[in-house]
This record gives sequence, C-alpha cells and structure tokens, in this order.
Amino acid sequence: MTEQPDIKTTSTEGGGAKVTYKKPKEQKDFDMIQKCVVRGLEEAETAIKMDPNNESAWSYKTNLLLEAAKQAEMDGKADQKAQYEKQSEVANKRATALADERRKKEEAAEAAAGSPTP
Repeated sequence: MTEQPDIKTTSTEGGGAKVTYKKPKEQKDFDMIQKCVVRGLEEAETAIKMDPNNESAWSYKTNLLLEAAKQAEMDGKADQKAQYEKQSEVANKRATALADERRKKEEAAEAAAGSPTP
C-alpha cells in the first residue's frame, strides 16, 4: 500500500481550529487527486443528466466540488476556490430540497398506511 500524501494542516490560533490544505510535494500525487475529482464530477453530472432528481448524485456533486475547492486552495487559486464553493452551495441546496421532498413523501406514505380505511 502506498503512503498517502500529507495535504492538511490544522492550527488553533485565535481559539478556533483552522484547516488549510497544502499541495503534495510530488506533482504526480496532486495530478492523481485532480484526476479523481474530475472523473467523479463527470460521473455525477452524467447521473444528474439521466435523473435530475437523483438526490445521491447531487450530494456527490456537492462533496466533489468541495474537494475541487481544496485543490484550488492547494494550487493558490483563491478565485477558483470561491467558484467551486459557490457551485457546491448550489448543488447542496438542490440535494437538500430533494431530501426534504423524499422525507415528506415517506411521511405521507407512513401516515396513509397507518390510518384506518373507511
């Protein structure tokens, strides 16, 4: 098993924990991370195109965009990081809305199943 690159540091200055991401020492490690996120985003987009109401796909997209934001931070691209974070917020809102809809349907089905028939 290969050793994972250390890409995260944590500091506790000012009383709160702050996590920062640093680029791996080896460019090949950074390239591998980028390829994984790009491939994951492609797969999530494909799933969303096939079913725009796929809660899991929207959730995966949210998390992958957050990973892309971390990569942008590692690469010193603050503007790109902000764009990925904004896109992640949009995807998260969609995933949350779909989850809420699903829960309401489940609750309605449970209520209907529990009520006596006239």
